[in-house]
Amino acid sequence: MNRYGDVVEVEVENVLVSDNNFLVILRERHNRKRIVPISVGVFEANGILMALEQVVNRRPFTYDIMKTILTGFNLHIQKLIISELRNDIFYGILFISDGKTVQEFDIRPSDGIALALRYNSPVFVAEQVYSTLEEENKNKPGGAIAPADSIDNDEDIDSYEPDDTPMEEEADENQNIRQSDFLRDLLFSKNESENVESIQDKIRMMNSELDTAVIEERFEDAARIRDAITELKKRL
Repeated sequence: MNRYGDVVEVEVENVLVSDNNFLVILRERHNRKRIVPISVGVFEANGILMALEQVVNRRPFTYDIMKTILTGFNLHIQKLIISELRNDIFYGILFISDGKTVQEFDIRPSDGIALALRYNSPVFVAEQVYSTLEEENKNKPGGAIAPADSIDNDEDIDSYEPDDTPMEEEADENQNIRQSDFLRDLLFSKNESENVESIQDKIRMMNSELDTAVIEERFEDAARIRDAITELKKRL
């Protein structure tokens, strides 16, 4: 046992949209029973989604720059531990190694997850976090609301404006309508004679649209497409 108590390895299962908020869903890697939902801002959701989908942005994203800097100094992210849940705020510890020694740094879990994914490094949740979540589920009517991973999480959501896309590259209203129509067809069209090949074709199309949605920061669309792809894969 380390000083953070017993820990459980988790994987980032999805990024969902709930009540205009973004939820990162962490699920136990081995027995798959317990989940930890963490409320994050739009910027962090973007960084995590891009890592999950292995999307390369036109310009370096903040987390990609951080990885480049760390790698330049021969540093590697060893692991992330989500160590505590206190007053509805998650706390994380990032372990960075130079190959000889390991140092620990306090970090918001959302930032730590975005970085750990870029290094394929493991993410752990302390058992005391699960205990706190279970206690909240007992005490709150209708279940616990997903806690945030920073005190100013709501401010992050309200104030973030993407700076990657120049004004002249913004889609016009007609293009947005076409995108919405295309998404609706992808997500809700049904084919009675659907076979394995047609499902695979649809998944390929949706994966392409998912990459586009992430790059264009259309996170609600990206979350819906990921869920639809998961459902389609169940038919194979």
